[in-house]
Amino acid sequence: MTGEPWFKPKTYGYGNVPINWKGWAVTFAYAGLVVGLVAAAQAAVVSPVWCVVTVLLATAVFIPFIKAKTSGEWRWRWGHDD
Repeated sequence: MTGEPWFKPKTYGYGNVPINWKGWAVTFAYAGLVVGLVAAAQAAVVSPVWCVVTVLLATAVFIPFIKAKTSGEWRWRWGHDD
């Protein structure tokens, strides 16, 4: 994906963090989806199996998307440039 990055690599550890409102919005949307599905499964509105499958599918879409919108590579970092 091209354009401005929405995430940057973490200073320590593996992964990334949001750096603008778009990154925060997509992160909160994903978290809201997961929390909503878990709440629906606990309230017996949806099947727990359906909930797990949906969360796994959403995660399979979310991770490659945020990886593509990150400025830099994902790797373990120790807090300094090496």
